Amino acid sequence: MIIKVDAIVLRSLDYQESSKILTIFTREQGALSVIVKGARRAKNKFGASLEPLAHINAVLYIKETRELQLLTEAELISSFPKIQCDFEKLFLSLSILELVYVVTRHTEQNELLFDLLKETLETIENATKSVVLLFYYFEVRVIELLGYRPSIEGCASCNKSVQDLLQQGAKRALFEFMRGSFQCESCFPLQDAEFPVDVRAIALWEQLSRLNVKEIKELYLNTDVQGDLDRIITMYLEHHQPEMRKLRAKQMFDAIQNQ
Repeated sequence: MIIKVDAIVLRSLDYQESSKILTIFTREQGALSVIVKGARRAKNKFGASLEPLAHINAVLYIKETRELQLLTEAELISSFPKIQCDFEKLFLSLSILELVYVVTRHTEQNELLFDLLKETLETIENATKSVVLLFYYFEVRVIELLGYRPSIEGCASCNKSVQDLLQQGAKRALFEFMRGSFQCESCFPLQDAEFPVDVRAIALWEQLSRLNVKEIKELYLNTDVQGDLDRIITMYLEHHQPEMRKLRAKQMFDAIQNQ
């Protein structure tokens, strides 16, 4: 069966002398592993369309009895050039690709996730300031698409909203990874908590979950709460996705940022 798909390249590996093996995420078929014969020859028709981040229209020869499908044509829609030449944009975008690679299943269609990936990359491409919040936004949306949205609008015990708690001067809270909720410091003795977090980090997560991607890029990220936000999102993802690992591109980004 020959099909045409809308796809974003997640991974690209050299194979034998002249070919490449790609992992692509398609709108129509989900994540697929494909081989591209002759892709590494000096004169090939593919150009930049086989590199990670490339958004392409691809022609595939699909055979259900094999895991590795054949990609015969690829028309480049966008290589996201502004992402490619900006350190922060590039490493966070590669982290997004890694996350999609980890959470997707081969041949599982997920149009909502594909649209989220495409829209987020397009927003990062055109952003004129820091894009770190867009990365956290993407993680939060992935959590929701997986069906693990936490209940963080208010304290699980007293029901005070996170905004009311901030107005009342609350500083720390207990984020409960098992239950997907939090308790304020009035309801839980934080000295017994292994990981108390800044209430502002929970408030920011709540904002990320209800605003759209265009609104997110206008938000300000307070660096005082970034560490807590990063930690609770990562740990929550890892709790619900046992195969989730620390994203290598994100590790490199964090290491360079902390130098």
